[in-house]
Amino acid sequence: MPIERRLLALFLLFAVLPVEAFSPQISDAPALGKAIFSDTGFSEDHSTSCLFCHGDTFGFGDERGTSVGVHRRTSVRRSLNLLDLPLYKSFFWDGRVASLLDQARLPFVSPVELGLKSEDEVLRRIRRNPAYVEAFQRLYGVKPGGISMNHVAKALVAFEQALPRPPSRIDRYLAGDITALSAVARHGMEVFAGKGGCSTCHVVDERKAPLTDNQFHASGVGLASAGAQLSRLLAQVAELDQRERFARIALDPQISDLGRYVVTLNSADIGKFRTPSLRNVASANRLFMHDGSIFTLREAIELEIRFRGLERGRPLDLSTIERDDIQVFLEEISNSTRS
Repeated sequence: MPIERRLLALFLLFAVLPVEAFSPQISDAPALGKAIFSDTGFSEDHSTSCLFCHGDTFGFGDERGTSVGVHRRTSVRRSLNLLDLPLYKSFFWDGRVASLLDQARLPFVSPVELGLKSEDEVLRRIRRNPAYVEAFQRLYGVKPGGISMNHVAKALVAFEQALPRPPSRIDRYLAGDITALSAVARHGMEVFAGKGGCSTCHVVDERKAPLTDNQFHASGVGLASAGAQLSRLLAQVAELDQRERFARIALDPQISDLGRYVVTLNSADIGKFRTPSLRNVASANRLFMHDGSIFTLREAIELEIRFRGLERGRPLDLSTIERDDIQVFLEEISNSTRS
């Protein structure tokens, strides 16, 4: 069934139901987190949930270029997949929070995600549902009045941490199983880590392969829309308080494209975004980069090769076969192609 029809069916099912009608079966903290994660009753118009942008079909990422939330508002950034969360030391494309607990709270009050006016509204909806009240009391030892957003975030993090993460082929290969990767993929990995220079940011070495350096880099994507107005835009953003800056990230493409600058207000961070892990790149995404503007894995590879050449001051001399083999390597290590 096309994604639009699935979303419409879920909307018709849940939009007419009060929060109290959703009574999930809750056995432990991950189950409680999963229930909240899936419940459309936590969106302002009862139309969407976290699951809509982090579906299990796409590595708990989003098949769309940019995600659609409450009142069908479209974000200007692509949802990161959840399977890579344990690899990160900060969260969101711009690293604006340093813990999963903090990350889990923000979608509830984001104007383009769940759209609630305040965290108090989240707690009111929790307390109206007997199944949630009973679960929080049993799992966290709190009565209805004692349920806090920290408890809600703990449940969501428990769910996210419990998501199945099968070992990647690259883990097996680094552990000594040479058959885990095909000969073509092994050559692609050599080019990726050596001549291509990809592992400078997407770390892979003899012992481990997080395929991210947990740093922030410019990739040449975005910013062009600001053009001659960039200086004025930077000054406007610098005058906003942090809460307003963060709220506008998801709504204003020009502000979004400023990347980590919106968090730090440091001019050195203009246009920089987190290095996403590539461990699930072929299974978790159909579109690429922070704004979903790149449509194929091959196009993303070519963009990175061009930009890496610009950084070095000379083009990377990678043959078509070497580029092909990098793509095979990335496809094989993604969980959707595991064997």
